[in-house]
Amino acid sequence: MRVFYARFYPFLHFIFAIGLTILLFLANRVAFREPEVYEITFIIVLCIRGSLFIGVPYFEFFERELVIYNRFFGKQKVYKFDSLSDFHFEGYKLYMKTVNKSKKVSISRMFISQNDWDLMVMYLKESDLTKELH
Repeated sequence: MRVFYARFYPFLHFIFAIGLTILLFLANRVAFREPEVYEITFIIVLCIRGSLFIGVPYFEFFERELVIYNRFFGKQKVYKFDSLSDFHFEGYKLYMKTVNKSKKVSISRMFISQNDWDLMVMYLKESDLTKELH
């Protein structure tokens, strides 16, 4: 199961970039000054960072591991598990059972759309053979 970032997150970067561009244009008209290199660079970085959130998945469940990706198409964190019943929820936080204790999985619900979150919960509950998530 592959889960992507919510659509609002990359578009938030684009909205900030557009807002900064408008502010720079107004500063140029009012104060009669040219934009600095660092201001233009910041706008370009916002656009690039926003575009990286569009095509890269946030995380993906494989048969025996959960992989959280970074925005540059690499693996940020890998959680290995025996079965999907090793996961449980406490509120809106996902935890994985280890030998001695539960370990919080670094997935933030804020970056996932509500529909994808519900699909992930349903996916984990359907795969839960011990019925602990129900």
